[in-house]
Amino acid sequence: MVFSCAAHKLRIPCHTIIREPTQFIFSGDTLNDLSIIPVQTDFVTVLSYGILIIAFSYLLYSFISDIRSLLKYRRCSSNVSTSRLIQEIILFTNDILWKEGISHFPIYKISYYPHKKYLGAFDGKRIIVYVKNVTDVHTLTVVVLHEVRHYIQSQVEVKNYSRYERYSKTYGYVLNPLEIQCYLFALKWLDPCIEYLFSRNVIKKCA
Repeated sequence: MVFSCAAHKLRIPCHTIIREPTQFIFSGDTLNDLSIIPVQTDFVTVLSYGILIIAFSYLLYSFISDIRSLLKYRRCSSNVSTSRLIQEIILFTNDILWKEGISHFPIYKISYYPHKKYLGAFDGKRIIVYVKNVTDVHTLTVVVLHEVRHYIQSQVEVKNYSRYERYSKTYGYVLNPLEIQCYLFALKWLDPCIEYLFSRNVIKKCA
């Protein structure tokens, strides 16, 4: 908005520093009675609140999804070895990988040594599953699907995937955009994967 006035010209003292324009609230009936009240918009504060809201929403959504999935699949058990179960979960992603233009399944390794922090990992070449940390079919399925998404990132989103460490330092592990992407991928494909495992007689429902 442009204000024009034919009154006396305003002179800026030589020692005054011109600052970045701010928003103003005008009050008063005449220019002589005009009081200008700057409304400072703290961008950092607004951004911080936005990040907190997103983080809280994400954590709440993931918590509810975990509870629902756990209640639904807690009575599932495997009919095959752990290695075969992992292989079948990876085979389930055939069409997903094909659509991404990937022609090879990721290789995987089973570690029988418990990890202090993680259930699974992707080291840039292979998926690693720490089976001592995984106690049920549901968790194992989520872990493998999560790591498969990291594999996809490494194959088709190379530039973005190379920023993983930078994202972790900036946002932390939980809010790392690449980790959020993997978690949502696992939640999206969990139900179809479980149904696939049932259809292959890889898993069964316990009484």
